[in-house]
Amino acid sequence: GRLSMTMKIRHGPTLVSGYLQLLQVDNDGDGVVGDAGKVELDTKDGGLAPGQFVAFYDGIECLGSGIISERHWDIFCSEDMRDRTY
Repeated sequence: GRLSMTMKIRHGPTLVSGYLQLLQVDNDGDGVVGDAGKVELDTKDGGLAPGQFVAFYDGIECLGSGIISERHWDIFCSEDMRDRTY
């Protein structure tokens, strides 16, 4: 299922809300499955791009982070959703 999260994308003080869905994917085609996530933001962010970091928070406690990957960007994003989902 989807987890409601508070997130920080890129650097700076702005926190955004949205959802994290944890996924199991074969990142490099070698048959080994690893962790990945799909994030959907509640508000649009036209500045999202592969290579940027996203940190996940519970209040002021950072739970973890990830990098927006180039490979998964193309898989998970349709042209009209690139500013909301990665």
